[in-house]
Amino acid sequence: MLKHILLGLAIVGSTSCGGGSDSDSTPVFLKATTESRFAVELSWFIQENQIDLDYWEYGILSRNEYWVYKDGVLETKVESYGRFTSARVENLVHSTRYCFDVRMKNSRGKIEVASDRVCTVTAIDQPPTIPQNLAVNAVSPAQIDLSW
Repeated sequence: MLKHILLGLAIVGSTSCGGGSDSDSTPVFLKATTESRFAVELSWFIQENQIDLDYWEYGILSRNEYWVYKDGVLETKVESYGRFTSARVENLVHSTRYCFDVRMKNSRGKIEVASDRVCTVTAIDQPPTIPQNLAVNAVSPAQIDLSW
């Protein structure tokens, strides 16, 4: 008797979320989390019946390849062995809106329909604020404390 072993990466939190798709082989619930001024973490889920199965000598191993698109251009490829998958997209520009979608490429080379598109804005590059009500206190002849 063969058993399915499903391994995967945990879903991270999100600030933007796309809905699910009706296609049987499309990644669903794509989420984007702004990690920094220059990076976004994407995560998605596939239903159990969507997992493409490769048969090995000692059992069944599920494997899918995902193509991550940024603003319609292929950004990276991620391989997953389970239902939950994530990808980090780096080298982005701060304060910029990006839209992502994910497509599954199965072991037979077929590229499936794109997931719903999710958009997010990288963190804003803000200058530090100017201290208000600056106060100086002489602690000793060689030391002062500043407070605001």
